[in-house]
Amino acid sequence: MPQVTASVNNSVVICEGESVKLNAGGSNTYVWAPSEGLSSSTTPQPYASPSVTTEYTVYVSNGGQCSSKATVMVKVHPMPVVDAGPDLTFNSDEPMYLNAKGTGTLSWILGDGILCHVCPASQIITNNSGVYKIQALSEYGCRATDEVNIEITHDYSIYIPNIFTPNFDEKNEAFLVYGVGISNIEVTIFDRWGEELYHDENQTKGWDGTYNNELCKNDVYVYLVKFTALDGKKHTRTGHVTLMK
Repeated sequence: MPQVTASVNNSVVICEGESVKLNAGGSNTYVWAPSEGLSSSTTPQPYASPSVTTEYTVYVSNGGQCSSKATVMVKVHPMPVVDAGPDLTFNSDEPMYLNAKGTGTLSWILGDGILCHVCPASQIITNNSGVYKIQALSEYGCRATDEVNIEITHDYSIYIPNIFTPNFDEKNEAFLVYGVGISNIEVTIFDRWGEELYHDENQTKGWDGTYNNELCKNDVYVYLVKFTALDGKKHTRTGHVTLMK
């Protein structure tokens, strides 16, 4: 019976979770040991995906006769650890920061408005919700990724007083519209008969209660307020304000 000489590929290196194809030769019957991590223990070319570094031995024979063996080392490098952090919600007018942690070299590989892609804790500037992905690269070239969902809201608030007292006591002297997350405030004041008394294209100091340089009488006046919110949309508010000296 002919002599059997087992052969196998050289030692290989993989990252944890990967697989590699082994390649044995020499005859027609193959048995691999240990069988853990192998797609098959009786084929000449099984796929190996061990969780730790493992030396595999293949026993090659001619139908079970004249056995010969060869070994191959499958070295397994651990995967780096990466955590992109919990999902976050920011309003579009506040500072926004990503905050990832992990091992190896961390870099953001997906996301809008990232100011520093190689900084695990990076500020972002965006008006859009989206997914941000960070990658960890180990010294052995193993890569792991994680994602975080960022939701961007455009909430705003506006306060329009219903009374003001222009009586020179330095308290509540003007009809002044203010709020959070609003801009381009345009204010128009009418009397009860619809005559325009005051108009300001982009509110500065508010209506002081005068018309033609004279203080208006105690009464209820109509306001029309236009403004732009954080989402870029224009809004309109109408109502009544009482002037009380």
